[in-house]
Amino acid sequence: MPIAPAQGRDQRGLQRDLFVQVYGQGYPFKGFYDTEWLTKLVHDDEFARELMKDLTRITASLARVAEKIDGGEGTAGKLINDPSVYEAIDDILVGIDESKPLKWLVRNRQRSGIQTRYEAEKARAGATPPEALGPAPTPEPRE
Repeated sequence: MPIAPAQGRDQRGLQRDLFVQVYGQGYPFKGFYDTEWLTKLVHDDEFARELMKDLTRITASLARVAEKIDGGEGTAGKLINDPSVYEAIDDILVGIDESKPLKWLVRNRQRSGIQTRYEAEKARAGATPPEALGPAPTPEPRE
């Protein structure tokens, strides 16, 4: 698609329009539609250098994490790279699903965990004491 010359439109409007044209209206990071940061990036060398340093640091960190995961290190690496881990977890879940006592036990412990987390969050927020709020919501069983 050829780009028409700017006829009476401001630079920021063109930047915003170009961004929307490339990424679409549904782009989840609406902050990027704000062209102030782009204008600053283009015209402020120090800002551009700092941004590049940050991006370099972030990409290097992500590359290290991805390398570890790809190499099978850690829980995430094992889950992704070792099919036997997935199969073992799947076997456990199937076994729990087929056993009424285990299914009850898991749901009971899940409800207890939800209640504990709910009370802790409310207490940490300094809001109304947990006992005054009533019971925490519990998940509906999936059948």
